[in-house]
Amino acid sequence: MKIRLMFLFLVCSVSFSIELQAQDNTVAKPEVENKSLLNRIIERTSVSPHIGLLHSWGDFKKDGFMPSFAQPEYNKLGFGINGDFHLTNYLSVSGGILYGSLEGRLDDVNTANATNGNFNLGTGIQYNTDILELMLPRIDLNLSRLIFKDRVKFFNKVSFGVLASYSLVKYDSKIYAQSDEDVNLLYSKTRGRTGKTTEAVASFGGKISYVVNNRLDISLEASLRNVFNDKLDAWVAGDYNDAYSYSAIGITYHLKKRDYIVKNQMTEVEELPLKTAEPIEVIEEKTPKTIEKSNTIFGKYEYQKLPAGNTALVVLDENGMPIDTIYTNELGFFEYTKLNADQKVSFKPLNLDELNANDISLYTLNNENGKKIEEFSFESKKVEEKVIDSKPAETTKKVTSADKTKVALSEEEGYFVTIAAFRKERTARIMADEVLETGLTPTIIRNLQGTWYLITVSRHTTKAEALQEMQVIREKGFPKAWVHIKRKL
Repeated sequence: MKIRLMFLFLVCSVSFSIELQAQDNTVAKPEVENKSLLNRIIERTSVSPHIGLLHSWGDFKKDGFMPSFAQPEYNKLGFGINGDFHLTNYLSVSGGILYGSLEGRLDDVNTANATNGNFNLGTGIQYNTDILELMLPRIDLNLSRLIFKDRVKFFNKVSFGVLASYSLVKYDSKIYAQSDEDVNLLYSKTRGRTGKTTEAVASFGGKISYVVNNRLDISLEASLRNVFNDKLDAWVAGDYNDAYSYSAIGITYHLKKRDYIVKNQMTEVEELPLKTAEPIEVIEEKTPKTIEKSNTIFGKYEYQKLPAGNTALVVLDENGMPIDTIYTNELGFFEYTKLNADQKVSFKPLNLDELNANDISLYTLNNENGKKIEEFSFESKKVEEKVIDSKPAETTKKVTSADKTKVALSEEEGYFVTIAAFRKERTARIMADEVLETGLTPTIIRNLQGTWYLITVSRHTTKAEALQEMQVIREKGFPKAWVHIKRKL
């Protein structure tokens, strides 16, 4: 019967967990495709040692809740450890052990009534036992995070939740005289001792936790543990089953750093793509004063000593990452307004891999006198010094075709880790093919206004997981990666 109950509780718990997780995920595609199964398990695993007080709520207690609760001499030490697996940032499943002792007293029972001897030890008996509780599963639901979803800064640090668990408890309870704890008193077959017993326990309670850092939490919890019989205190009264409580302080150590814990404290400017994915729109429309005349770069592109008119050029930042695409006019001249945030930019032909580097003449100009300022040199289809190794696939408007690229356009919504944004779809497709060669799995999406095409490398259903993956992508060589949120309000 105990095995059946435990199996039923486990099935219900897992089903409930899967249902909640399904509500938090809108796609079946794995969120982090480039991570091994072991790494994903470690990211969601933590260990939680705890220590606290056990209190008996059986037949050996004073009448009423407060009188019984106010008996500190009956509080006994308990301690244990749990292993936790976090299904989401508000739901976890645990297994663990709890070890401790229980004690209770009845002051009005005469020891002379014991049937296993002639005792005259006065009035008053007590029961003692050590317990070992094996818990699986335990479900923790973080209510504050479920309700507020990181929208309230206070609840990013402090959280309130509920817990429920199913366990098997092992005990061997015996009754003694209060005046002589060496004598085991027997009053009947069901009153005096239990022998080694294993019984099912159902628990419920509450928990308060505080995030210390991205690896450590500290928590306070209290739970009532209901035993499925009336034998725990070795005194069967037949009125109700026995119970005991556990009030504890614990720490939770996450095996891998939770980067999203720190990121949750960042401003919306960091997470929202408005000022990162669409910097030109924001600068032009909201803060035009930040664009100065000195930030406008003029230049000319010639091929085989002839103006390269209506030809695409890729703009690269100081790290050699593509940030925009521009076109020359009919005479090969171009201009580009550099943002204040850009330390330095350089240029290269979009179809560099198809050209003879010796025939390329690409340089910037002084707009006042037309003199050359800086000329870019290319060799073996690579840009020297100022431009990173890259291999663009297509060229001008007449040659480029979006149908030739490998990366598709997605219309999904969610939290996207993004590494680049372009005005033209075909440019985004070409650059996405380059990203594909790095081992990442890029996808192209449009913003809701349809004005930008963004190259993304992963999609998530929660902001926390997206911010965590963003940090990983930045460490892989994309230092300006950001999280783009695409969803209809």
